[in-house]
Amino acid sequence: MRNLSHILYRDFRQEWRQSAIWLSVVLFMVGSVYITSLCFNAKMDKPSWNAVFWIMLLFTSLSLSVRSLNASSQGYALYQFLLFNPIDFIIARWLFQVILALVLNVLTVLVYGWFMGFSVQRPALFLSITVLNTLAAASVLVFTNALTSYVSAGFSLLSILSIPLLIPVYSISVKLGKQAMDGIENAAFRWDLMGILSAVFLISFGLLILLFPYLWRSR
Repeated sequence: MRNLSHILYRDFRQEWRQSAIWLSVVLFMVGSVYITSLCFNAKMDKPSWNAVFWIMLLFTSLSLSVRSLNASSQGYALYQFLLFNPIDFIIARWLFQVILALVLNVLTVLVYGWFMGFSVQRPALFLSITVLNTLAAASVLVFTNALTSYVSAGFSLLSILSIPLLIPVYSISVKLGKQAMDGIENAAFRWDLMGILSAVFLISFGLLILLFPYLWRSR
């Protein structure tokens, strides 16, 4: 636990020092929402509102994930190898990614709702879907980023590996979000899709914990 808190503290301190990069992601999100509101005159039907919202979350998550496990120099990699346990390190980096993604996604909900209106009939359920989507997407992105951070052209390989894995996550989120917008009751709600989204999160997180120590040693 002490190692986890130490790594998280170090990562957030470094993030604060590089706040311009973080703010650029926020600016990208706000600009995308504003341009969307201009294109649709801030009036969209529910399916379009829901689809555009999840597309924005997809691209903001990809923009954020590029920096979750940036390739570092050989000297710094050796420093990390000697100082940290690989399980502690990857769990801390996953928590770091999840916290940043949750902050960014909640901010996206607020900004998107401000410009485009928030006509969700079950807002608590919609936010729960957003949180579960964040956990699943963050696990997939950290896992693929861990695989690609040791090779050149890592961003291209990250896109090739992660997007096919993220398509099911966001397609399920679109369906669940539409049901939350329509106010579908619990008896008719697609809880099986929630289970699939949870399974994606658990499987990707489990693979991350199992495989990262081998990647760590090969570094």
